Amino acid sequence: MKWLQNPELPQGCDSDPASEGFNNATIEFFNDPNVEIYNNTEDLNVQMEEFDNATIGDYNNSANQVCNNTKYIVSPGMNLSGLNPPGTGMNGLPVSGMNLSPLIGFDVSQFMESEALPLSPEQFPLVPSPSLPISHRLSPLEIAYFDYFHNNVCSRFSIVPNKINTFLQALVQLSITDLAVLYCLLGWGQIMKDRHLSRTPHSSNSCTSESEFTRKLLSILAKRDKTNPSELVLFLFCYATLMCIEISVGDTDEWSWYLTRSYNLLNTMGGYKVLSKYSHEGKVLAQNFAYFDILASQSNVNGTYYPVEDYNEICCVGGSYSIDSMQGCIRPLIFILGDVINLIVQSKNIASSEVNDENWHLHNDVLVKAKELEDRIDNACIDASDFKVLSENDVIENHYTLFALYQMVIQLYLKHSLRRLPPVVPEIQLTLRKVNECLLSLIDTSLALSLSFPLLIAGISAVRQSDRDEILRKINYIVEKQEFDNLTKVRRVLKEVWKINAEGSLCVDWYKITKKFGWRLNAGR
Repeated sequence: MKWLQNPELPQGCDSDPASEGFNNATIEFFNDPNVEIYNNTEDLNVQMEEFDNATIGDYNNSANQVCNNTKYIVSPGMNLSGLNPPGTGMNGLPVSGMNLSPLIGFDVSQFMESEALPLSPEQFPLVPSPSLPISHRLSPLEIAYFDYFHNNVCSRFSIVPNKINTFLQALVQLSITDLAVLYCLLGWGQIMKDRHLSRTPHSSNSCTSESEFTRKLLSILAKRDKTNPSELVLFLFCYATLMCIEISVGDTDEWSWYLTRSYNLLNTMGGYKVLSKYSHEGKVLAQNFAYFDILASQSNVNGTYYPVEDYNEICCVGGSYSIDSMQGCIRPLIFILGDVINLIVQSKNIASSEVNDENWHLHNDVLVKAKELEDRIDNACIDASDFKVLSENDVIENHYTLFALYQMVIQLYLKHSLRRLPPVVPEIQLTLRKVNECLLSLIDTSLALSLSFPLLIAGISAVRQSDRDEILRKINYIVEKQEFDNLTKVRRVLKEVWKINAEGSLCVDWYKITKKFGWRLNAGR
């Protein structure tokens, strides 16, 4: 049984409204006994209220009926011409389960491609709330929070345009029918909007506990059955969103609690690979979990939650294709970084011991693996599918630059952490010059929020005061412009590194600094 899979239009439906296939399919669609036409809003609102009182779990408990005998709700004035062909998703990509909501006949891709809210009532005549394509009634203030989330938060937190932002699309799709997911989005919008309007210094404390919406959604989740497979995706999307909220405000503790909760929940359901059973939504969650796990400071101490091979298998092999909203084209390099980090953990077990006849092979094994990783970094390339999607929807040159930047900073990190080359070495300084050029070209682009890890490694590698000052200027500029505070924690870590390593002759591990501060820092944003 496939959970959270939305049915598609009948075979023969063409995306071109002028085509004969589309017209015939549309006629057959309206003649289908499972299609219910509402001629007035009163009848429709009754149906909406009945659904509003149900949970997504109630809906999914009858998944077979949903898949085989779904009742669509269609407004007489609704335009079906924009619906994608069967088996395709946004921009014709083969994404299953993202086209038509079973209870609200609406194409999420059209909503996402609008790039801005609020929407006019004419676009979605079914919706009780005049601005949002969801079944829940929202107050004007709640609509404002949703608008702020869509226009000012997630569109900047990710590094791809909204029309191919799979994480945002999945969240909006689920928020149509699930109140907990909707509260996640409202909470994120509320927190960031309030922080934007506030003139007081931002707090480093947890923000999700301060939002009425996040308190409500946690209350809803507490009443749900975590052992129900149909609830897994909803729990994980809520945890992922709450984690992203905390990271965006510069939290150094609470975000990891949500990541750990996701890990524990996955283990109760069979482990990370269980996400492969959830089609598109599962892949979006798998990519999100892997990315923030690899870029967590504690992973440099304990290793990643799951083997990187598992991440690669679920995120890159088989199933429907989707570009990751957080990683863009750098996903192959992030997985190599995960292998570097796990090798760092392995090497720590022998780092303090002298080379002798009994352990020389262990030291040699680390060096051999490090050389293999260096070769993999040098030979890495952008995935062909990522290239196709990004070249059609964004400025591909910027993504090329980001890819080259991550190649260089991961090489720097490997040489620093495994080969233990101090920053003052000419090899490091020559690479740093190229890194600084890439940083400068990306700082004013939509990819700026992917620069936390590169800025961290560039800062660790900087020796001259002018280089260090330039890194700080870049950090301050991004924080001021983007209004996400995680980089302020990177700035504090770098200042501590420079205090310890003023001459650049030492190898200072950034994750040991975060541990000294009592932090769990995520360099993913």
